This record gives sequence, structure tokens and C-alpha cells, in this order.
Amino acid sequence: MVIVSVLVILAVALFGVLYTEGRKRVSEREANAADLSARLREAEASRRSYEEARAAEREKLRGIMDRSKAEYEDLLARQDGLVEESRVETTEIVSETVPVQVPVKTRDTKSS
Repeated sequence: MVIVSVLVILAVALFGVLYTEGRKRVSEREANAADLSARLREAEASRRSYEEARAAEREKLRGIMDRSKAEYEDLLARQDGLVEESRVETTEIVSETVPVQVPVKTRDTKSS
């Protein structure tokens, strides 16, 4: 009877230790899963924030591009008038005496 009681006590102690270790493992897995899901949510929020910033920057640049295009088309349409407005005619009279040399005759030939 003593042997059976000792075996029962050892069995209960052994199963108690195994149960405790099993619970530790389960709680550790749950903590790891919670940590992983928190990191995934954080990464998703970061990615979403990045994508929103990129979309806002793209819209800003597209607006700048549209304004530049409209300005270019306006200048292109008014180009002839702007050229005429900026055209300036100047007349300058220069008076110089230019020495002229008399050609030297090199040979006498008759032309037919």
C-alpha cells in the first residue's frame, strides 16, 4: 500500500510538472502569435501610410504638371504675338571709305 501511494504521489507530481510545462509552451505560443499579429498590423499600417503619402505626392505632382502644361499651351498659342511685341528694329548708318585697288593686268589675251 505504501508503494502504491508513493507511485501515485510520483505520478501526480510528474503529471503536474508535465501539465505546467505544457501550459508554459501554450502561453509562449500565444504570446508569440500575439506579437506576430501586432507586428503584422504595424507593418500593414506603415505600408498603408506609405501608399497614401505616395498617392498624395503623385496628385501634387500631377497638379503641377497640369499647370505647367496649361502654361506651355498658352505660351505656344500666344507665341507669334509675343515675338512681334518683342521685335525691335534698329537702323544704323555707317559711313566709311573703303580703299579700292585697281586690278593688275597679268597678260594680254584676245578673246574671240
